[in-house]
Amino acid sequence: MFDKLTLKAKITAVLATMLLLFSHSVLANKKIAVGPKLGDIAPAISAINSHKARVTLKQLRGDKGLILVFFRSANWCPYCQKHLL
Repeated sequence: MFDKLTLKAKITAVLATMLLLFSHSVLANKKIAVGPKLGDIAPAISAINSHKARVTLKQLRGDKGLILVFFRSANWCPYCQKHLL
């Protein structure tokens, strides 16, 4: 198909491809601060547990710390349901 294009069309296609590749690399190099950094102290938050009692992170933390897993939904993925629920 590329052989049947005119020279102008070929140059336009090559320039468009180069522009897309260049713009992607420029945008991909931006650093975006998302979430806390490793080692940051979590804010003092609390939640209601399955027994309808309020618990804090400090109450849940053990000798080796605490791991929180946040997930929006596992309804669409049987693997996720098995490992998260």
